[in-house]
Amino acid sequence: MGYNPLKVDLHREPGMREFDNAVFEAIVSGNRYTGAKGKAIERAANARRALYAEALEMRKRSGVLGFEGVESRSDYYSMITDLHKMQSAISKHTLPKVERMMEEAYFNGRFFQDLLSKSGADEAKIRRSARAVAQAQIKRTLYRGDAARREMAEAIGSKERREMEELIRQAAESTDNPQDRARLLEQMRRFWEDLEEVDELQQGVSNRSKSASVQT
Repeated sequence: MGYNPLKVDLHREPGMREFDNAVFEAIVSGNRYTGAKGKAIERAANARRALYAEALEMRKRSGVLGFEGVESRSDYYSMITDLHKMQSAISKHTLPKVERMMEEAYFNGRFFQDLLSKSGADEAKIRRSARAVAQAQIKRTLYRGDAARREMAEAIGSKERREMEELIRQAAESTDNPQDRARLLEQMRRFWEDLEEVDELQQGVSNRSKSASVQT
């Protein structure tokens, strides 16, 4: 979906945190850095890409269910939104500011930029969908079980879902490239599937990760 401006708080030490943020952004958005620091960031980004690619191949070789048709991508980054970090961000910056940051992150990511360039819809409509997704992700992180599902349904109800699916279909139909069309439709399927994994997210793993831990 694209988490471009979203900071990944993995380390308490500011220098390490900013370095990891730069590696993260280099992977998901293709940001390039110059100088000695840029070379270090690029090496770290390539190492992480290689790690993800090897992990995918290991799962395929082991016959892990759900990974058969998964392709390795250079802009993939494994990310699970953390409850405590979300609470901390809201406490420090306020909920409206966190929502705006995540909305911008989604809107500027590849998925929503694809919709903007290919669906023919105006920017306000695309932003509305990005905002709904951001709000749903925040609520999925903050709430548990049935409460999470109810809160998420308020952010992305049937109307918002139909509107977003229509944007994706319009974008898919506008391209002559079969691979681009298939990618957009697959992203839509994966997005709804991932968004509905409320319980798995709160346990810190996805369905695929759970199946991997059982079969490998």
